[in-house]
Amino acid sequence: MAFRYNTSTGKLSPSTPQLAYNPEGIKKLKCADPPKIQWAVKPMPPAPQYSPLGGDQIFGSLIRNRVYEKWPLFQANDGVPVHLKRGARDRVSFMLFAGFVGCSTLYTLFQLGRLINKK
Repeated sequence: MAFRYNTSTGKLSPSTPQLAYNPEGIKKLKCADPPKIQWAVKPMPPAPQYSPLGGDQIFGSLIRNRVYEKWPLFQANDGVPVHLKRGARDRVSFMLFAGFVGCSTLYTLFQLGRLINKK
């Protein structure tokens, strides 16, 4: 036997199970099957977007977004780190930057040592 709260009397009253468990005519939702998961599907890269000036005008080649042109180069699985994928130019810029960071760190430590030992 099921009971339902009667709003007019403020008490519980006997009821059918369907009315007791689905008040105000609310029906149970039917569970839909979840969408199928597609595992080995790679997203398609978006179409290349070129600048409004185009590549043949004066500044078009400077403004054009070249990310999509370089995409295959950077996604290649050849064991080379991403920051060195473009060859010698990347290696030289990486070494210059690393040297600059190392020299500035040593200079900072030197200046801190001078401040600490100041007499």
